[in-house]
Amino acid sequence: MEQHLTNEFYLNELREHSRRLFGIKPEVIDGALFNIKGNQITKSQVERYIRLFLTREAN
Repeated sequence: MEQHLTNEFYLNELREHSRRLFGIKPEVIDGALFNIKGNQITKSQVERYIRLFLTREAN
């Protein structure tokens, strides 16, 4: 299981499967990863960015 957390996935695939993988709408992935450079990221990194995005105060 630990190995899956370090594998990198394409952002568009994570967005496409966001409901199944993270229980969120694709739009949340868009917001959480808005400033991310590159096109691949680990699942654990995405989970961290989602958590930060959802707990951030709106301006």
